[in-house]
Amino acid sequence: MEVLAHGWDLATAAGLPAEAPAEIAEAGLAAARATLPAEPRGMANGVPFDAVVEPAADAGPTERLANWLGRVSRSGAQVDERLRERRMSGMDLTQRLLDQLEFHWDGQLRPRLEGLTDEEYFWEPVPGCWTVRPRGTGGAAIQGGGGDFTIDFEFPPPTPEPVTTIAWRLGHLIVGCLGVRVAAHFGGPPCDYMSFDYAGDAAGALAQLDDVYARWRDGVRGLDEDALAQPVGEAEGDWAEHPMIELVLHINREVIHHGAEIALLRDLYAHRRP
Repeated sequence: MEVLAHGWDLATAAGLPAEAPAEIAEAGLAAARATLPAEPRGMANGVPFDAVVEPAADAGPTERLANWLGRVSRSGAQVDERLRERRMSGMDLTQRLLDQLEFHWDGQLRPRLEGLTDEEYFWEPVPGCWTVRPRGTGGAAIQGGGGDFTIDFEFPPPTPEPVTTIAWRLGHLIVGCLGVRVAAHFGGPPCDYMSFDYAGDAAGALAQLDDVYARWRDGVRGLDEDALAQPVGEAEGDWAEHPMIELVLHINREVIHHGAEIALLRDLYAHRRP
């Protein structure tokens, strides 16, 4: 049950297929129903699981397991129902969302970035990496950036996609994950891949990351539950009709996901062979 549930978490966060083989998932679902009653739920009752989510009609057994364990797996009605439950329970949903992000940022990611050197920042673990480069020195089809350094891109990306450096991943976090959203939703300065002034050293990139993270965090802190239920709007393209809470959760996952990638690259750099 645990392997299935957390495997589903990882797969959905990474945008990968999340359904396990049906017979295994059905067994896990049966075990969950046998060991975890539908009621009571919640920390107030000493049960660290949210209320059961009504599964979609076409949900597979792994998704139904996730729903039984309290995970919201679809947009729309599931999210609206969960928000109604939060209002009725008096839970501070905004603070819970921030707690998830800040727990990772303050306790894990930001401390792991301390002492980042320029050599680590630009280190290419394999040939042909995408990275941040001095203007005019890149070979990628697209080189975005409005300053002295540009970031490598290609759309659609090649197969397999190039490995990316810490510099590239920090650029993606700063611009694509946080900066664009701060500009669109919280009145931040204009931000996009093609005009951003990418940092040419590790200290500069971390300063940019700290600034845009604080802007995003403070913006989320100002959202009440009505704002979390509102559609995100045209800035999010095909996701325009999805509620703001989905975007906040998506950004939490992105910061956790890419932060872990950066931490792994630091570990690989520390244990590289001469």
